[in-house]
Order: sequence, then C-alpha cells, then structure tokens
Amino acid sequence: MIGVQTIGNATLVAYDKKIIEDYFGKFLSFNDKVEFISFTVGGKEFNLKFSGPKNVGISFEVPKHSLITACKYRVFDDLLIGNFMKTKLHNLRHLYEPKANFAFEIAKYADNGMAYSKQDLIKYNKFYAKKMGAEYFFDLFSNSCRDYFVYFFKNYQSSKYYNQLKKCYYFFLK
Repeated sequence: MIGVQTIGNATLVAYDKKIIEDYFGKFLSFNDKVEFISFTVGGKEFNLKFSGPKNVGISFEVPKHSLITACKYRVFDDLLIGNFMKTKLHNLRHLYEPKANFAFEIAKYADNGMAYSKQDLIKYNKFYAKKMGAEYFFDLFSNSCRDYFVYFFKNYQSSKYYNQLKKCYYFFLK
C-alpha cells in the first residue's frame, strides 16, 4: 500500500519534541539524577540531556501516539505498566533505584501528586508522613533495608542465605 504509514513507524516532529521536552523539563527534582532520557520512536532517536551523573540514563522505545498522549495528560505510568514499550537502563539496576527512582518521581509524585521540585517533594512527603503516621516511617525503613540488602549482596539471588534472609525480611518488616 503506497502512502500508508503505520502508527508504530511514525516519527516525532518538532511539535511532538516540544511536548516531550516541556513534560520532562518540569521534573526539577529529577534533573540531577540522570544524564539523559532517550526515546526511539519510528526507528529514530530523540535525546533529552540532564545534569545528572555521566552515563546514567534511560532509553525507551515507544510508539509515537502513546508517548505524546502520556506526556500531554501526565500518565507516563501507563506506559511503564503497559507491555508495548521497551525500556533499557544505563548504569541503573531498575526504575525504582534510590539514586534515580524514575518510577516514583515521574509517574507517582509528579504526574499524580504534581510535586515537581525538591521543595514540592518535601511537602508531599511531609503530608503523607503526617497522614500515615508511624506506618509511613516503617515503610521507609523496610524499603531502605531492602535497598541496602540488594546493594551489599549484588549477586544475592545465587546466595544460599538469600531465601532465609528474604523470609526474615517479610516476617519482621512486612
């Protein structure tokens, strides 16, 4: 069929790039956590540069319409939970890694809570800490324990102690 272009192969035009830049430009708290976020749309790459650590970033391969819709309507979480976008991490273990925490800072705190700056995040966290009481601090503690465990035992799943420690973690902290 001549003249037919599939949605998956559509590339970004200047207007689309402006929407993406404006969307990610709002996340002031995330600016110093990665060096780049890259999007491959229709086989062409579009990069956003940030002031974070060198060689730390995230690449997404995503259909144009889905990306633009997610940026326009602040629903990037929908892209993360969908099964049609490819995600590649550069010098990050996962999207919830404490040093970047893309999933929470972009999809939860900013999109859902409209907390874009570090000051907004502090207010956001104080609000929920007050609302949840001791349970909030218990969750912070248990998540930190898990993060430190993974950090110190990088190959933890092949360890003979892993299953025992995992059982203890869930028994005492969850």
